[in-house]
Amino acid sequence: MSEIFREINDSHARRGDVCAKYSAIPMLVFDDIMSAKVSEYALAEVCALIDKRIENKMQTIVTSNLSISEIDAMDSRLASRLASFKDFKFDHEDRRLSQ
Repeated sequence: MSEIFREINDSHARRGDVCAKYSAIPMLVFDDIMSAKVSEYALAEVCALIDKRIENKMQTIVTSNLSISEIDAMDSRLASRLASFKDFKFDHEDRRLSQ
């Protein structure tokens, strides 16, 4: 996930380049989305990318430790897009905390 945000925020990247690059990948994984603070611009670009992937029926996996409600409190545009995804919850003990 941070790679995409880094590319979006890169001052040399032209608007839409990142969306074009990642919308062509057959399967894209957004790992731990919203785990770090991101700019409004980056969120708008990620929403555009997700829209394009939904429109083109591209496989997209999103992981997060946050619920849709928590993501909605941070950015309602992103939450509305993610709400259309199938939701799988894994309730288990955090192995990192148990070590």
